[in-house]
Amino acid sequence: MSDSDLKFQNLPEDVLFNVLSYLTAKDLCRLSCVSNRFYILSNDEYFWRRKLLTDSKHWKSLGSAANPEFYISRYSNEMPSKEIYLRCCPNIQEFFSTINSFSLNDVFTRLKSFFYKVVPKIALMGPGLESDTQCFVRNLMCDSSVNPLKFVKMFPGYAGGIGTGFTYELKTISKSFARQFDMSIIYSTTENVRTQKENTSNRMANNKLFQSTSSDVFKLTSQASDFFFSMDALIYVVDANVLAKSFWELAKIELYSITQHMWVKPHIPILILSLALNDTVPRKLSCLNVIDRLDMNSLNGRWQVINSTVMDMAKVDEAFEWVLHNCRA
Repeated sequence: MSDSDLKFQNLPEDVLFNVLSYLTAKDLCRLSCVSNRFYILSNDEYFWRRKLLTDSKHWKSLGSAANPEFYISRYSNEMPSKEIYLRCCPNIQEFFSTINSFSLNDVFTRLKSFFYKVVPKIALMGPGLESDTQCFVRNLMCDSSVNPLKFVKMFPGYAGGIGTGFTYELKTISKSFARQFDMSIIYSTTENVRTQKENTSNRMANNKLFQSTSSDVFKLTSQASDFFFSMDALIYVVDANVLAKSFWELAKIELYSITQHMWVKPHIPILILSLALNDTVPRKLSCLNVIDRLDMNSLNGRWQVINSTVMDMAKVDEAFEWVLHNCRA
């Protein structure tokens, strides 16, 4: 056996593909520049499709502009899996944002800070505030080292007693033109109902924001409709460890009813905050699972799904950064 036969690139393809499967997307792109053979291997369609389907289950954020299921269903015959991967992978998107840290979009964003003085109004609600992850609100209101929000003041609820209002400020240095915002925390049921976990499966029947027009049709009350129409963004909180089908069906009804009122105005961002108590136990539902259960691909506006944990508030700063950056107050 000659020395040339022992070279790494001369290994059988199945062995090389196995080695390549351990590399990151950035490393694979660099590898494609090494030689013609590595270029062919690192651009193999089957390899990237399998990598996309495997890695996307572990991505901690996905959105309307970066959702692999959307691209696969609509452009699978036109767009290679490698391009879909690079468009949707959160780490790749973060890498490109650091390279292009000063863009034309940032110029417009900074200019807006001189003209837009209205504080954005954000609604925070969802079944995740009424399940095992309900302590998220308490952690959000405590000025701790892990909380990215700084409490500024409290303001009265809106007409009809909807929403307890707090003005917050992001502690992190933000590119957004508005770091301070008003946030109303909305519970769909009373505290007595929330403490009875057996009522979570009948959430819409006890929902004070809706009135039932028939057995399967729910409509926002006039006070709730006016409230959501006045909001500039929605953060909808879900529990990533609840598998019950009824939980997600009712969450979908609630979310769709609210977005119908909010998206009458353009540029209203919807953030789905997918919570788990901590990272010690693997979450049962990934971002892809949450998108599927809420049928987010059927929504036409801008949305983002971000994984977070209650105990250390991981990714909460990123979530509010995204909301404020996309707000048009």
